[in-house]
Amino acid sequence: MEAYGPVGRSEWMDVNWSEHLRWVRVQDRWMNVLDYGSGPPLIFVHGLSGCWQNWLENIPHFARAHRIIAVDLPGFGQ
Repeated sequence: MEAYGPVGRSEWMDVNWSEHLRWVRVQDRWMNVLDYGSGPPLIFVHGLSGCWQNWLENIPHFARAHRIIAVDLPGFGQ
């Protein structure tokens, strides 16, 4: 059986995430949004009691070919 992902350091640990975080206003509410990568957009939405960081392992992988937008839903995350 192959090991999950690359052996060694995970890609997400080498990203300066603060460079990609923005506050945006959506229908009179502020949302913390991560905008990372380029290409066709993929939107990552967390589940109950989650935040954009739930996707840390996934974001660098998909950002190789896509613009990743991951949100903190109002009342969660930041």
